[in-house]
Amino acid sequence: MIQLKSQLKTIMTTLNFWIALFIIFLVSIGFRFYFKKSLAVKVKNDELFPRVKEMLVGKITRNSITEARNKLASEGIDPKRISTLISASVYAKQPKYTLIINVLTILILAFIIIRQLNVPRIITPIGPNVYKNTEQNYELNLPDNWVGITNPKSPGDTYFTDNNNVNNSPTYPTAIEIQSEQTSKDTSSSTVQQQILQSVYTGLEKQNPAASFSTDFLSVPPYLDYTDVNKNSQPFHSRWYYFFGNGRVYAFLVTTSQNSWASTILQLEQIVSSFKIDSN
Repeated sequence: MIQLKSQLKTIMTTLNFWIALFIIFLVSIGFRFYFKKSLAVKVKNDELFPRVKEMLVGKITRNSITEARNKLASEGIDPKRISTLISASVYAKQPKYTLIINVLTILILAFIIIRQLNVPRIITPIGPNVYKNTEQNYELNLPDNWVGITNPKSPGDTYFTDNNNVNNSPTYPTAIEIQSEQTSKDTSSSTVQQQILQSVYTGLEKQNPAASFSTDFLSVPPYLDYTDVNKNSQPFHSRWYYFFGNGRVYAFLVTTSQNSWASTILQLEQIVSSFKIDSN
């Protein structure tokens, strides 16, 4: 639990930092824009404004500002009026590239925040634990040290794996993925179920032409096996279980390396057997 809290705290602290920095930067830009416009209105009809701008021609430095202030003060001009004129002159000479820098900074901060939002999120405590998904109406028991994870890149899916594998996301060595979709078909009909399973099988074959498939659509729950090679050229074995209820089709994927399939499938089947659809 301490490790989980530490991971979540790190993610949220980093995200909150960038969001706070983004807000502060936007507020500062807004304040500078308002202040610049306010000064421009105040000196619009002041006959001294063109003269002060000429006094601050070239690179504006502290010495040049002090010199202009002292000269105007020696003429008996009100100090508050001098400060307003000098401030308006400085803002009027703001380089055009400042706008480009501000826009680039906003885009960079927005990009960083979006990247942080796309970090997979742990959504359950470290197991054993009963995980309930109230949106898709199901629950299952997680083994010791397993966690549930959501990935913004696949918002409709939930992944489950050993907490020690989280740093390898989104490709976990041994994992479970649950997908759920609503359907207008009568999923209580065995004929409809077989049609859905056959359609899924046909689609998976087209997507994975090099994979070897086997099916048992008459078992409870029905499942589809296939062995393929992942992006690291390592053979892996996957099994899709299918559940039907509440007008939804639940696709329950368990996957691991082909070499560890025999030693892992018993644990994975225990998780599958705990899967329950909430009919309420």
